[in-house]
Amino acid sequence: MQKPATIFVLLNILLGIFACTYEKFDSVVQEPEKCPTTTPTYEANVKAILSSTCTYADQCHKGAFDSYRGLKFVLDDGQFKSRVITRTGNPLNFMPPSSVPAGRPTSLTAEQLLILKCWSEAGYPEK
Repeated sequence: MQKPATIFVLLNILLGIFACTYEKFDSVVQEPEKCPTTTPTYEANVKAILSSTCTYADQCHKGAFDSYRGLKFVLDDGQFKSRVITRTGNPLNFMPPSSVPAGRPTSLTAEQLLILKCWSEAGYPEK
């Protein structure tokens, strides 16, 4: 009876060895994106992003958000941050919406989002 038990143990060991796989993992760990050394401002960075994604001629925010003064109230009450940057709350309120005119972006690029996030963290400076 000793022989079948030994064979069983050896088969399990061999099965275990051949069942294992070797996976190569990338050794490069991506650093989290960091804010640029120069603080983004509405005039220098944000206005262009909003012009291409929010305030063009046939969009809801034309006129209201194409100036810092017009945008200030949604910055102060947290709507801009929750609807554009962190995208928390009701998904129907996220900006930019998925129902934009043809040819317009339905989302921000990673670079645009980083600029807006850094602008928010700096307190939304105008200039």
